Amino acid sequence: MRQRNTTLLFTFLVIMIVGLFILLRPYNLFDNESTHQEEEQSNQQGETDNPLESTAVFNQVSAEDQQSTAPVAKITDNNMNLSIKEDLNIVAIGDSLTEGIGDESNGEGYVGILEQTLKTSSENVTITNYGVQGNRTDNLLERLDRNIIIDSIKDADIVLITIGANDIMKVAQDNILNLEYEPFEKEQVHFKDRMRSIMDNIASKNPDAIIYLIGFYNPFEQYFGYIKELDLIVNSWNATEQSIANEFDNAYFIATKDLFEDRDDLLATDNFHPNKAGYQLMADRILNKIQPSIIVME
Repeated sequence: MRQRNTTLLFTFLVIMIVGLFILLRPYNLFDNESTHQEEEQSNQQGETDNPLESTAVFNQVSAEDQQSTAPVAKITDNNMNLSIKEDLNIVAIGDSLTEGIGDESNGEGYVGILEQTLKTSSENVTITNYGVQGNRTDNLLERLDRNIIIDSIKDADIVLITIGANDIMKVAQDNILNLEYEPFEKEQVHFKDRMRSIMDNIASKNPDAIIYLIGFYNPFEQYFGYIKELDLIVNSWNATEQSIANEFDNAYFIATKDLFEDRDDLLATDNFHPNKAGYQLMADRILNKIQPSIIVME
């Protein structure tokens, strides 16, 4: 146990030095105003702000998702006429993965790719991006009470969420001088409660919206793959998100961790966020998963 804790401490010390301040920024809803539709619309309206699970379930989902990793360029079928649901409204909310940090093409990450792909089939698609880098579950809970987000969720057919990676990083930051597995396990209980509150909040605003909770990956796998505790933490927290999604009739979990495993070409230069290719794989899988909710047969 002492050797494992020492290894964890050394690993996260290295990680924090080279990357913590890249991944975590002070929570500020007006950060990079020009890139956040939430802040732009809020300013126009004159608003102000006051800002252990088993991994078995996750592993099952991951294996299932691996069967649907083929890129999806268009919503088409050779044997029938398919079209996008009329006036499709998608709301994406969460952290830097929703915002699209790391996409060197400035295409706004997986959300931007989804929008471009869907609009090749229909112009009647609206995707609103409320991603903010550094957001944790507690930040997201606060933002869900903003009028602009309330109105968007009420009108949404689909809500996409990425959240949780920064919660893990905060545990590491708060315990950097005495890093053990136990703090992650304890915080996971609170994380589960906050995730349930997030889902309850959205479902109460729009019971008909279909919610897709997008899991997170292990950005340290290519450098510290031999540290099994890191992978265990990510798997376990993903399993928590899966279990929360299972509690709601209109909610689904989409695994992404397996997409990044054994790949050294899918991360941005900060070695934390996906690059364009990484976001493309995420978008392909997400599109495959949400197709039953967005297409109709003519």
